[in-house]
Amino acid sequence: MVDVLQKIGRDHVRRHLTPQHFENLKGTILLLLETVLGEAWSVEVANSWQKALGAVMSTVQSAMAGEETIQDIKQAFGQTDT
Repeated sequence: MVDVLQKIGRDHVRRHLTPQHFENLKGTILLLLETVLGEAWSVEVANSWQKALGAVMSTVQSAMAGEETIQDIKQAFGQTDT
């Protein structure tokens, strides 16, 4: 699963998404879950989902940072991805 999340992060840098986009997505997912679960939504459920999504987003954002560094180096040497 980590490999998939890292690939998502790298791919989305090329699409000009930022870590903030993924933070926004996390908030949207939490709001959706709260709405859908209704009375089943609790502090414990919210904390569990926040922790799980935090791990997912951290992995994606870490891969994004690495890809941004690679892209910066390529740009400095006049190379571009095609």
